[in-house]
Amino acid sequence: MTKDDRIIFYGEKLWISETDTIRPVSITDNIYTLQHQPARLSQSPDGSKLYFASRDKNIHELDLNTMLSRQLTSESIRTLRNPIVSDLGNYITYSSRGYGEPSKATEYLYSMKLSTASSFMIPTADTVSANGMYIENTSTVYYERLGNGLWKSQLDGSDQSIIDVNNNGGSPTSLFSFSHDLRYVIRWTNYPVFAIRIVDLLDASAIEYPVQESMNGSPLAELTRNNKLSNLCAKEQPE
Repeated sequence: MTKDDRIIFYGEKLWISETDTIRPVSITDNIYTLQHQPARLSQSPDGSKLYFASRDKNIHELDLNTMLSRQLTSESIRTLRNPIVSDLGNYITYSSRGYGEPSKATEYLYSMKLSTASSFMIPTADTVSANGMYIENTSTVYYERLGNGLWKSQLDGSDQSIIDVNNNGGSPTSLFSFSHDLRYVIRWTNYPVFAIRIVDLLDASAIEYPVQESMNGSPLAELTRNNKLSNLCAKEQPE
């Protein structure tokens, strides 16, 4: 849903529709095809901009008022994906998928200042880090390290510390989002049962909601706007 309560549909392209009559209208240029599902979408806090990754390996910004888009990155080798807007809307974080030596899968974390479209790598302790969100109010970036839980640090990589010791994480296709008050972060776990994991950033406590296990998709979820944990909605996107 957009901030003005329109519906965004996405598959290989993006469509938008009013809610009184469902008539999807294409909103992406013909040259853009979204990455393989799940293609994570992220809105600016005021709802005017939408960020997505396309199969040209780059990150794009779509103005939801004019439906005009612009390419924010120029990448031809690695695959950039999963842009997540900061709490105040001045930055996005995204990850870069590729291979190191010897043929080892890597996923590096980046931040971009949107006013200048300048980006830089966020130093982390692993070669696979994903699902980063920068909280401008506290100058803190939260991200997942593959098999090493949920971490936080400054954008320059300093003050690294672990928030949630649950070992799942680091997959850019896994469930990851913040509540609107930025108190809770949503993750997932598959041990000992498949569950949605809600982490309270104030005291690092966690609550798990078991869900039906499936090996055929990747989970995505978010909290509803009233921030009640009981209204958690989990969605599974087919590969």
